[in-house]
Amino acid sequence: MVEQTAAVDRELASVGAAVRRRLSEVTDEICQLIMHSSPQLRGDGIAKRINASVAENMSTVLDVFEHGTAIDDVHAPAAAHENARGMAQRGIPVVALVRDYRIAHGHF
Repeated sequence: MVEQTAAVDRELASVGAAVRRRLSEVTDEICQLIMHSSPQLRGDGIAKRINASVAENMSTVLDVFEHGTAIDDVHAPAAAHENARGMAQRGIPVVALVRDYRIAHGHF
């Protein structure tokens, strides 16, 4: 079992490193999908916040993959908090935020 766990950890680290090399590209793809599916998110600088949120969330996940960070030690990045706060201040329903995360998870 220990050998299997170590093999999975090595594979995740490898996947994390491979995706990190394409982080900017994957971030852009996810942001385009989100903006295309959510017209209420267009304008007023929200695209910039979404991009920052996606980039920081992706980087956090890749850190977990690459370094084996314990899930209890993982916290939402500041840009994700700011994006959620900005959406709430504009009256955008929380279901839009949840949909954005589902889109990102599906693409990832």
